[in-house]
Amino acid sequence: MNESTDRIVFRVASATRVGGGHVSRCLAVARALGDAVPALFVLDPGADAAAARCAEAGVEISFGPLDVASGVRACVLDGYEFTPTDIAYFASIAPLAVFDDFGSPPAGASLAINATPGLSGNCQGGVPALLGTRYAAIDARFAALAEWPPAAAVRNVLVTLGRTEAHAEARRALEALESARNHEFDPEVTLVLPGADTMPEGLRQIVERPSQRITVIESVSDMAAALAEVDLVVGAGGVSLLERMAAGVPSVSVVLADNQRAYIAGAAALGATRACELDDDSATGEDLEEAIWRVARD
Repeated sequence: MNESTDRIVFRVASATRVGGGHVSRCLAVARALGDAVPALFVLDPGADAAAARCAEAGVEISFGPLDVASGVRACVLDGYEFTPTDIAYFASIAPLAVFDDFGSPPAGASLAINATPGLSGNCQGGVPALLGTRYAAIDARFAALAEWPPAAAVRNVLVTLGRTEAHAEARRALEALESARNHEFDPEVTLVLPGADTMPEGLRQIVERPSQRITVIESVSDMAAALAEVDLVVGAGGVSLLERMAAGVPSVSVVLADNQRAYIAGAAALGATRACELDDDSATGEDLEEAIWRVARD
């Protein structure tokens, strides 16, 4: 590709194993730019799900390699596995903005963006930065939901643990919901489970218990619409947590990856979610049950 179009190039981590948060926030920025500045998304080879989301949003894509001589206003990197060579290449094309969730933007970046709740300031690691939830790159439709009045009782719960398979964590969440059920808290549950056809037998047995009233879906095409229908979410951290915060939907957030830990801790410190880390001795299944019940009755 060697076109002279004044555009922004987004190099986005988009393989199935890394989930969909990187694509979600870059698409939010591309939508905000609209027709003013065209966007080109450079995706990982074989990232068919991400490509479909870009096509739905009307965003041009490339699977690389990228060969740009001119016509690029800025480059944006969003991912955790880019090499110094990758970073240097994109920085050589145009000023480079980097989504950085760890507080350590790479050399060569002209701007860092870190929306971790509770952060403030204008510099990180010596790089000019946009810090805190003011700069959360999420679809504006989520904030519109916050205008709705809160539910009087929790009748619908959404369990969504990202776009990667998380069968063990889903089982823990459903077991905690089952234990928390009582005459005041007896909700319908929707479980978002990518790869539902490979569901382990132990998880399937929980899902199929009639008393649990669990509906399993493989994906959510419109998360804003889904959040409008629920009263409580048991979910992962990262971009999906920021979406829940913007929408004003109460949640219990489970740490599934290192990049989510700071987001969840910051949101919990602000009272915007309750935090659980399931692989830690201090966050057992009983702790998850207690967190769910405390949010449900608040």
